[in-house]
Amino acid sequence: MHSVKTLCTVALLLAFGAAQAQETTYTFQSQPFEEVSGSYNIGQTLSGSITLSEPVPPSTSMDVTPILVGYSFTDGVVTLNDTNSEIISGFAGIFLATDASGGIQSYQMTFWESPLPTSTGNVFTGMDILFLAGAGTPGCVESLTCERAQLQISSGDLECTSAGGGECAAAAQMDGDDWGRTVRVADETGFNPDLDDSIWGGGPPPRPIPALGSGALVLLMLMLAALGTGALRWRAV
Repeated sequence: MHSVKTLCTVALLLAFGAAQAQETTYTFQSQPFEEVSGSYNIGQTLSGSITLSEPVPPSTSMDVTPILVGYSFTDGVVTLNDTNSEIISGFAGIFLATDASGGIQSYQMTFWESPLPTSTGNVFTGMDILFLAGAGTPGCVESLTCERAQLQISSGDLECTSAGGGECAAAAQMDGDDWGRTVRVADETGFNPDLDDSIWGGGPPPRPIPALGSGALVLLMLMLAALGTGALRWRAV
């Protein structure tokens, strides 16, 4: 009798626990590019989305790479996604931080096209999408009590300046000097570096009242039937 009750409880917990899991997609839209070269045009933007197996909890900072389902970003010229690019080792993976309501507050993402370059001089496409909120008064001078926000939205072709460990070394950062040597670049510039001008959307939908899946419902019905049968036998005795 007690074993049947225990099985029913476990079935309920598993069923409702499964219902709590929510695959979540966050969308991203940069401000228009103001500095371009090559095949880009002023006014193009970087947009895309990240899908996670579960939402990032409110007021949390975390590397979401372990729960990443997929991603796709486009700058109007090329598209990088989880089938043709990689998240570079040595970087912080895909870092997201949320505010008290679960909205994206800061982020850091770097994608380089596959296969990764392995020798100096290789040219490849990359995207650097970064906003790290600062501490202290916006616009303040760097000090122990003030850390200015960082904003970098870049996309284009990067030339590998050195290689190590079978891939382009981290020394080839996506800064203005490196981008300037290559064939095309698009940068979001001229916006307030202390504020995030980009637009995040999506995120977790309102959590519905948990519902049982068909398999869990059948299992629960069978267990309830067994429980009822056990109760009748107990009364008969």
